[in-house]
Amino acid sequence: MDKNAILTRSRDIQNEVNAIFGKYGDERVPDSEAPHLKALIDELEGLAGTLEGHDLKGRYSKMHNDWNTPANPMIHPRAGGGDGAPSGKSIGELLVESPAFKSFSPAERRGPASSFPVKALLDTATGWAPEAIRIPRIEGFPSRPLSVLDALAQGVTDQNAVVYMEETTSTSGAAETAEGAEKAESILAFTEKSTSVRTIATVLPVTNQLLEDVGAAKSYINERLAYFVRQRLDSQLINGDGAAPNLRGIMNTVNVQSQAKGADPTPDAIAKAMDLVRANGAYEPDFVLLHPNDWAAIRLLRTADGIYIWGNPSDAGVMTIWGKRVVTSTAVPENTGIVGARQAAMVFFRSDLQLAISDSHEDFFIRNQVMLRAEVRVAFACFRPQAFCFVTGI
Repeated sequence: MDKNAILTRSRDIQNEVNAIFGKYGDERVPDSEAPHLKALIDELEGLAGTLEGHDLKGRYSKMHNDWNTPANPMIHPRAGGGDGAPSGKSIGELLVESPAFKSFSPAERRGPASSFPVKALLDTATGWAPEAIRIPRIEGFPSRPLSVLDALAQGVTDQNAVVYMEETTSTSGAAETAEGAEKAESILAFTEKSTSVRTIATVLPVTNQLLEDVGAAKSYINERLAYFVRQRLDSQLINGDGAAPNLRGIMNTVNVQSQAKGADPTPDAIAKAMDLVRANGAYEPDFVLLHPNDWAAIRLLRTADGIYIWGNPSDAGVMTIWGKRVVTSTAVPENTGIVGARQAAMVFFRSDLQLAISDSHEDFFIRNQVMLRAEVRVAFACFRPQAFCFVTGI
């Protein structure tokens, strides 16, 4: 090997050794790296010996002196008490004997325990834990969004029930009549209907200390309790069975119309349900209630050549079908849609959503505990069931 090749290889070895030390920083080189590191050092010793007798030895010694290792600088001993003259040892020997190499050496690590006396290790687990400040964000538990209530008309009542009259018989006798002939008689009959006010409520026991020491706790808890009540009301408006203390929801209201999807595309079945509302309910439909999965299936409809019917996926898309508002809620049973007219039913509030707090529950006073309560009193009246139509089999 010529002189230039020796210098080049030596420089490459130095860089590789430096990279190994730098990779582990202040940590010790693992056993898996030790054989390779030792082989590099042995090769470096051999190359240094080859340079003996060449006039390049002084140049190589200067190159070695300029070599530094960022992870652990090595101190090279000098002959004559540090006057700068190179020692008689090879570069490999100097490297092996340096404190940096010894600190990483597996052989040193396998030495007797008395060589490294450690009585008590100070670390973050048993000593000084790092400080961590909690950010103000509170990530709420996944909850069903509110949407059904907003789709229906709302009103108020000061009674414990909503009572109204329903025209249950309507026979028109209107007809063309000849001069002097008897006019045909029409028939009207009414039935009193009533829907009771029901209470939807929830409570949460909390300590006084929490409410006093955590400034945002009270407002956050109040908001969540109010949300739970409204969420339950959404579900009752769709699925309540009418047995006290439940409301009677749309799904359990008699005389609601039904349109089977059958072999029709879902949009076609919804269009037919809208026509039933117009024809038999005498109302113009305002909205379509769908489970999110059913609406997703509609949004993904494509033409035969792959064009999305409800708009390009890069666009937000519209929440409408046949020009009517689409309201999605997991309160709606999957595979069933509901077409409805807003004014054909109404939610009556006997009292608005109320929040209260008290320490009068059991022994809460002596325990510094309070009970938070959220409740609403409400009635639901479906005035004209025929103004609603189920779309089944979606």
